Amino acid sequence: DQAAVWADAASLCEEAAGLDRQQLLATEEFRQIAAAQGSLKYTYTFGVGLVMLMRAVGETELSPPPRTVTSGITAWCTALDLRFATRLASDYTRPLSIDGIGRFDFYSESGLEDASLVSIGQEGSF
Repeated sequence: DQAAVWADAASLCEEAAGLDRQQLLATEEFRQIAAAQGSLKYTYTFGVGLVMLMRAVGETELSPPPRTVTSGITAWCTALDLRFATRLASDYTRPLSIDGIGRFDFYSESGLEDASLVSIGQEGSF
């Protein structure tokens, strides 16, 4: 149910906004992710949600940095024992768009760019 998904996402982002990184990583939801010990399967939707939560707690250095600095994505994936930091970083730097739904936009409040702005046949779209 789309309404339930949006409500859950809004609730989690609202909760995260009052926390810092360590506090969010200590929540039950994130402890369950870490307990999966790297067996969690990556989905684009999970990646978008994780990035939105990173931003909600004030993470600013998400994109892959020079090799001498650890990015937020790398640090979070390490803390959660997630083995898809490279994939998530790639998705972050080149967001997916789906015709009729919109383009994931890591800078908008909702996480989605208006579907009317997404052109059919654009690179990165379905």
